Amino acid sequence: MRPIANLIAAEFCETAHNIHPQELFDAVLEHFFYMMACRAHGADDLWQQIEKPSTLPHDRFKPNGVSHDKFRHLVLRIIEALKTNFDDVLGDIAACIDVLYNTPDVCVMAKQVIQLQYPSDAIAAAIEDKGFFVFGCDVEGTGGIPMDLAGAFVENGIDYHHHLFVQTNQVDIRLFRMSYVQLHAREVPAYVALVDEKDGTERAGFNTSAYFDQFQPYQAKLEKARRNTAKRSRNRALSGHI
Repeated sequence: MRPIANLIAAEFCETAHNIHPQELFDAVLEHFFYMMACRAHGADDLWQQIEKPSTLPHDRFKPNGVSHDKFRHLVLRIIEALKTNFDDVLGDIAACIDVLYNTPDVCVMAKQVIQLQYPSDAIAAAIEDKGFFVFGCDVEGTGGIPMDLAGAFVENGIDYHHHLFVQTNQVDIRLFRMSYVQLHAREVPAYVALVDEKDGTERAGFNTSAYFDQFQPYQAKLEKARRNTAKRSRNRALSGHI
């Protein structure tokens, strides 16, 4: 467990006097999710998919002594931690306050499976062919595995903002929010879906802002360049026959 996660988890426990830290964590997570999804999609599209809360998360616990300033402090602490690297910060904090049982062995096993399924040469071939690599992740989690992949892109000198697209399905609403918040905060182009546990139908789904702001424009520019190159090749071929 990373030290920063322990420190932030301790602050959650200190702040939540008359309520369980899990409730406060979920409220902060809900705040992050609504804030980020609204930025990416706009409020109208958000509320069409998910019911708008009657009480804003930062107002919910005022009767329990959690002021707006205290709530904001927790939010800022997590934002600061999310910006540092590709660590699974929310997953670690959640494990510290018993929101989730984080099992490192399972995470390591999942990463090893992904490395076998998606070796670096396969990723390079996909980028060479299509301009990007699609990573589909159906493993229930907090977004840690695709963030590891984004970190691997950086280590190999590949801009994941332009060449990686993550698609992940989550059954649990908390994991859905955690995945979306972390992928959004790390500017990973992604589509995160909340699916029904029984039949797998999609209940809600959102792209991160990086998908709209960085991935789509770059891929559109790349596709335009490819079309222009193909057009010039055809014109040269035709001129050679005249």
